Amino acid sequence: MSDYLPMSMREVMPWIKDKILHAYYLPSLDDKVLVESMIKRFLIPFELPSRERMLKLLYFYGTIDENSKRAFLEIQKNMEFRIRRSLTLFLDCVRNFDGSPEFDRQLNMRISHLKKFLTDPTMASEFLPRFARDLKKDSELMDLMESLLSSEVDCETSANIGRSVLTKLGANVKVNWYRNTIKNLLLRTTNNLLDQPSLSVSLGFL
Repeated sequence: MSDYLPMSMREVMPWIKDKILHAYYLPSLDDKVLVESMIKRFLIPFELPSRERMLKLLYFYGTIDENSKRAFLEIQKNMEFRIRRSLTLFLDCVRNFDGSPEFDRQLNMRISHLKKFLTDPTMASEFLPRFARDLKKDSELMDLMESLLSSEVDCETSANIGRSVLTKLGANVKVNWYRNTIKNLLLRTTNNLLDQPSLSVSLGFL
């Protein structure tokens, strides 16, 4: 991959990637979200075919420093074991709705935990309850969200499901804060890097 780059660019690229990933250690959640977005959109673009995406991933991981590697692994761990887990528990709570006071307490607890992963807690407090109501009313929306979190869904399907979810949340305009809030949540939970096809491709490199 690096053969197509001039030598001067090859020398500076690892430094740029390290600078980006080191920002993940900054205390601001905005910085962490920005790093995650840059990885998915620019460093290892999620829309690439599996083989090309895995080649970029291997080159990327092989040319960053140790601090960057720790940050990259932390990003994957946060997505899989914290953010996706929290969203799964939120969906389980909504699906098991029984109208009791205990349900309201459980839902509020799930929302409180989930909004920690969003950069605007005020918007999250307003729109996550609305999202819960829409999930209760719209079984197709609930099915889409549960499919999105399935470990068996591939990256391409995951991206398509995410677009289908957002289509149900209104027009794609800046002032649609509801849609934008859920979009930001999906950006942090959607699997855009590793799936079964890409893992199979990776094994072929060995």
